Amino acid sequence: MAGFAGVKPQGNATFKNWENEIADYIKANKIEKPIIVGHSMGGGLALAIAADYPELISKIVVVDALPCLGALMDPSFKSKENNDCSAMVSQMTALSDSQFADMQKKTMPRLLEDTSKLDMVVDWSVKSD
Repeated sequence: MAGFAGVKPQGNATFKNWENEIADYIKANKIEKPIIVGHSMGGGLALAIAADYPELISKIVVVDALPCLGALMDPSFKSKENNDCSAMVSQMTALSDSQFADMQKKTMPRLLEDTSKLDMVVDWSVKSD
């Protein structure tokens, strides 16, 4: 997907555009009734595709998709229509490339079954927009 693992990011990257691009890919490649598997944000995309393009797919598999990750981590979290994420964005963008890579090396092992793939996954992460 655009913006991930070294693929050039889009100028107008939105969840809706990603959903439409996946649907367009299925149509353009004449893929008949695929099973869409999505993890985390990809699970949200799978749900959106199933809701908006039910004729294109046969099934979805959703793994660990949450409507609000912040609520999982912070019991006092309050939902707002337009949450201000600028503090988190500022914190992430202030990291140097090496600091970001170090953070990913510490975070990723808990997300991997096969930690021999750690370097590959960290490489994908640091190449993502």
